[in-house]
Amino acid sequence: MPLRFTNLCLRLIPSLAILLFSQAEVVRLENYSFEEGKAGWTGTGNVGNKYVFAATNGDAYAEMNPGEYLYSGAVTSIGSDSTYTVTVYARSLNALGSDELSVGRVSLYADSVEIKNTEVSLNPLVPKGAATNEPNDDGGNVWFDGDYRFQAAEVVMYQSKDDDPQTDEWMVAMEVPEPANYAPGPIQTPQGLKALYATAAADGQPVADGCVDFCDECEAKGNCSAAVLPDGCKCEATIIPVHMKGNAPGYSFEVDARGPILKHSAMKRSNVYTSYFPSPGDASLHYDDDTGRLWMIWGGWTLFVTELDPATGRMLGDPDDVEVDNCINSIPSCATPVLSFANSENEGGRGDIPDGWEGDQWSAASYVEGPALFKHDGYWYAMGSYGDMDRDYTIRVCRNSSPNPNEGTFLDKDGLDCTVFEHSVKRYGCSMLLGPEGIQAVPGHPHIWKESDGRFFLGYDFRYNRGGVQGNLDFFGLRQLQWVDGWPTIWTKIELTFASSQLESSLIGSSLFLKLESAGSGVVGFDGVEFTSGRGGPTPSPPSDDEFSFDDDDDYDDDEEEEDCDDQCSNRRTPWMIRKGKECDTWIGLGRKCNLSRMWRLNKYCQRSCSTIGLGYDGDECCNDSDDSYGSAD
Repeated sequence: MPLRFTNLCLRLIPSLAILLFSQAEVVRLENYSFEEGKAGWTGTGNVGNKYVFAATNGDAYAEMNPGEYLYSGAVTSIGSDSTYTVTVYARSLNALGSDELSVGRVSLYADSVEIKNTEVSLNPLVPKGAATNEPNDDGGNVWFDGDYRFQAAEVVMYQSKDDDPQTDEWMVAMEVPEPANYAPGPIQTPQGLKALYATAAADGQPVADGCVDFCDECEAKGNCSAAVLPDGCKCEATIIPVHMKGNAPGYSFEVDARGPILKHSAMKRSNVYTSYFPSPGDASLHYDDDTGRLWMIWGGWTLFVTELDPATGRMLGDPDDVEVDNCINSIPSCATPVLSFANSENEGGRGDIPDGWEGDQWSAASYVEGPALFKHDGYWYAMGSYGDMDRDYTIRVCRNSSPNPNEGTFLDKDGLDCTVFEHSVKRYGCSMLLGPEGIQAVPGHPHIWKESDGRFFLGYDFRYNRGGVQGNLDFFGLRQLQWVDGWPTIWTKIELTFASSQLESSLIGSSLFLKLESAGSGVVGFDGVEFTSGRGGPTPSPPSDDEFSFDDDDDYDDDEEEEDCDDQCSNRRTPWMIRKGKECDTWIGLGRKCNLSRMWRLNKYCQRSCSTIGLGYDGDECCNDSDDSYGSAD
């Protein structure tokens, strides 16, 4: 599909867009993210679009079994004294239970001569040392203290902060005492707070044997006040700080003398929702360095955000009134809903939820817990563990552009509200971040952190599944994160660079091709292909008349892709928008793209509509639309 440009006289090779960008020339394959199937690619590989594998761009990706490959069309002609870089994202796509080795191979060719390649192992790395064998229930959390990196669940594990979290050994510092060993959420603030926030029963005590089952039964019957419960059992859920004392790594632990910071009592007749909801638990905390404010995300079915005092670690307002039902409807509320997967309003659900709805294809349980909160480049990211932890946990993410996480709305990549049921997708808004794959099943309890070298990681827990047999113990997992168009992804970024000065002179002027290949015994996915050439790079050879034209028979649809306007700013949609039937002037997700997205800036997608909403591209002077239809949910 040829492209049309205004005020830019470039000769284009078919299926390529070439834009001058800063000090380099960015060369984009038109079907760079495989949203149009194999168009522009040849070979034995195929294209997949499983939601669970969370493509970096749109829904589709190249999918290759062992030995399968795809060749691009000619990218450009190789010029003298030029440098070329290809960037592509890749991941393993192995079936659950498979331990096959997924290896992605990226090669560059000058005509038929291979000039450079790289191979990358894509299977998730299991942390070393104690992390390999030490059970790790509800502990995807990591924090830094002094010269050390820590992680906590049933035990505290640690490394030197100079060690690599993936390849260097973790050591055990100590066992974590009750109640701090149940879904601990660590926090350390500049104001002096250093604690694990634990999920506990009444008065911050560990959950008594059999108490959960008894409470579940009496709450379902609505007769907890008359039920005979085990000794020490109260049908209450609490979040309580357990302070870490002493110097790292030799901590001691002390339960907060003031008791829980948040509590829900099942037997209160004045409960806002039900006897069992909202359920304080699974606390995860994030300190905002920009504002000096401390936030906690927590809950089940529907997840809430609560602000805490960064010095005391307790709720604002009246910190002694810890009953969540006393403040949930106050202004401001002590608990703002941010994510939901509930099947009724009784659990905080919103929207027209179908009767009997129980999750989606990937998480067939209407439940979310194990949340996390993270701020990056002006966005708040809320993550949750969706589904049943024994069967089909998945980690999903939404984001919010508001200054604080208790303001605005958390939306997914498609612009869907993450607290409202959406019939078009038969679920709530939420974008997949990590699902089951290979030997790692039921990933949950996520946590994002940033290393001093600028790398980002996702911590989580998982259960081994080998040959279809799943274990019942959780272990600590982690993957390096990349950020693509403002969203986190576990896909591995692969870069391959070469200088034409290193080639034989006979290859200068040859056409440059790309080959993507599965070089191991496992399945590999590729997505988001991009080329960059250095200044003074090649001038693409002009295409033949049959390769490039603007005849009426051309696949390019002027009426659809470019509106009639004196300045000729277009409303060319992304391949994903075309396939989904989304229009530039009505798509609700437009306000999070436009000049906020590097991919959109390069291609100037929805040029006129972006200008209309104040997110136009540099150098554009577009005619603004007069209608006010932008922002509908169609």
